[in-house]
Amino acid sequence: MTRPDGTPVNAVFGFTNMLVRLLKDHAGNHFAVIFDAGRLTFRNRLYDGYKAQRPEPPEELRPQFAVVRDATAAFGVPTIELADWEADDLIASYALAAEAVGWRTTIVSSDKDLMQLIRPGVSMLEPMKQKPIGPAEVMEKWGVPPGKLVELQALMGDAVDNVPGVPGIGPKTAAQLIGEFGDLEAVLAAAPAMKPSKKRDMLIAHAEAARLSRRLVELRDDAPLPLPLAELVVREPDRAQLATWLHLQGFRSTLLRLGLEEPGAAPVPPPAATGPQGALDFAEPAARQPPRPAPRSDQGYGPYATVTTLAALEGWLAEATAAGVVAVDTETDALVAIKIPSIDLRDDPAYLKRFMMEEWVARRVDSPHVLKPCLHARKRNFLYVVTEYIDGQTLTQWMIDNPKPDLETVRGIVEQIARGLRAFHRKEMLHQDVRPDNIMIDRTGTAKIIDFGSTKITGLAETAPSAGPDEILGTVQYTAPEYFLRENGSPRSDMFSLGVITYQMLTGKLPYGAQIAKARTRSQFKKLKYRSALDDNNEIPAWIDGTLRRAVHPDPYKRYESLSEYTFDLRHPNAKYLNPSNTPLVERNPPLFWKTATVILAIFVLALLASQHGFRH
Repeated sequence: MTRPDGTPVNAVFGFTNMLVRLLKDHAGNHFAVIFDAGRLTFRNRLYDGYKAQRPEPPEELRPQFAVVRDATAAFGVPTIELADWEADDLIASYALAAEAVGWRTTIVSSDKDLMQLIRPGVSMLEPMKQKPIGPAEVMEKWGVPPGKLVELQALMGDAVDNVPGVPGIGPKTAAQLIGEFGDLEAVLAAAPAMKPSKKRDMLIAHAEAARLSRRLVELRDDAPLPLPLAELVVREPDRAQLATWLHLQGFRSTLLRLGLEEPGAAPVPPPAATGPQGALDFAEPAARQPPRPAPRSDQGYGPYATVTTLAALEGWLAEATAAGVVAVDTETDALVAIKIPSIDLRDDPAYLKRFMMEEWVARRVDSPHVLKPCLHARKRNFLYVVTEYIDGQTLTQWMIDNPKPDLETVRGIVEQIARGLRAFHRKEMLHQDVRPDNIMIDRTGTAKIIDFGSTKITGLAETAPSAGPDEILGTVQYTAPEYFLRENGSPRSDMFSLGVITYQMLTGKLPYGAQIAKARTRSQFKKLKYRSALDDNNEIPAWIDGTLRRAVHPDPYKRYESLSEYTFDLRHPNAKYLNPSNTPLVERNPPLFWKTATVILAIFVLALLASQHGFRH
């Protein structure tokens, strides 16, 4: 997802919608968004290895950091950050300050590092599922109460932040030790008297590393407050400024859901206020329904309401309809997912034709690695698609949570995606939009391909309308070059996308960086320079890099012939790639090849001139 100037904004769009939801449902008096000011803080002076192993963020994510801050400002929400301090320390400090004046604090995050702050007056809210996190949830997940999480983390360490901990001590063992002895120092004091075991030896040998780890994971609540509490009061945003910002990002659906007019459009009357952020009402102005009931005045935090009248029920139904994400099967009580046409594209006939074909595609592709439709015979009065509900996360989120996965885990996921794609290819279909956001990983680790809006069906051209001259159905970073050249795709085109995903999972980057987003001609694609995966992950074998290079080659005829051949080479060393010297120099190092060729040609020309000069004499 990009805005008109080409800047990626998919993360910004997700953040914006989450912010809208929080502001809309927020019934407190104060609100702020807290960011990290930089990568280095006082913890790096305690331990220079702290977070040192974290890879650079993906190239398409970097320009979005500043835009997220712009989003916060556009909504009129205070933005807080402080050099040398992490956002988590600022959150701890503000929670303590709020507690001192008798306020209650809700931390909107699912970060385990913040769970140590949970106590009477301080709670957490998981932002995606809107699930409260309290002492019971912490105890269930970690086996210790919030006040003991620091002791637990000191023992088990944290691979994400490179906190050492004690080798061999995992969450369960750490919870057992803390439950038995109480805290870190008591565990370390008791270690010499424990029966001989590897655990005992590790606790003794790594006692100081555990003490250092405790200092690293414990949040400080004495950070200076960049803004006083009084300046965090909730204010309604400037509607014109917010509308302009949303328009510049291309977030038309959010504009409509908030009842804001686009710059230059006819004015839309502001909706009636329903709270501190009353203007942030999701119902569309043209179809405004009765408002949902306001929370009772005796409720300290909410909002909650009891529906007792038909008018109140209609208000809730209108909001659910506008949100487009509520799906209840009243006949089977099954949990399902519902998809409705995008507000931004609902006037595009080609898009609507592709949307109507999604369920048709899903019914014909039978694979455990492809999203399944929910079949029903009831009459439909609206355009929508109902599918199975996948309890899990997108591959995009999985990569964020697992920045350095082992090779075997990557192979397992890639092989599942390949099996799903082969199910498409057997039906003479091309997915054409294989990307991390279109792959779900459920709680059992099963990968499933979703979203069939770009699928090409051989022989049914009318069901896959041609894209416009400047329109690419897939996402630029993962789309095979032949589509940009207006050439027909093939199974090798889906393979290109899978190869890019494999590369990204192993390195955190893209094989051609931002170059491919700018290439549009054959000569430009020929100039693309593959960046060796070994540059970012020297732990993978060199032959794996050769496999990836071939899978993402700009020329489809130089890729693997089939997905099975590609997945086979991911597990079995191809002799061609075992010795990098076997790879032609022109492929391994094109600049060196052409420089060498130029020097040889120059020497040849000089020798030819010299011979001609000698012949004349």
